[in-house]
Amino acid sequence: MKKLIALAIVAAFALGVPALAAQTKPAAEKMDKGEHAHGTITAWDDATKTFKVKDKNGKEWDFSWNESTKVTGTPKVGEMVSLQYTKGADGKAMASKVTVSEAKPAAAKKP
Repeated sequence: MKKLIALAIVAAFALGVPALAAQTKPAAEKMDKGEHAHGTITAWDDATKTFKVKDKNGKEWDFSWNESTKVTGTPKVGEMVSLQYTKGADGKAMASKVTVSEAKPAAAKKP
């Protein structure tokens, strides 16, 4: 009888753990979802909480930010930026994470 109870407990545990993992996985995936962008800040407006980024192909993108956006560094026009964003139902891009790194100076030419 004790073996049967122990087997039932092991079976319940073995079936319960994957079921629990399956329930929490979608929530974790939602946190990682979002699109990424990299480029140079061409405009930053604190009043309207908007900014523009030009990518390496020369295309300019518009983004918004809010109080929950995590900003690392000091955003300024001309600075390089990497960001994570999501598009709302209205098609506008809302930044959730912005990481600013100083623009690298042009390499000096050797004589």
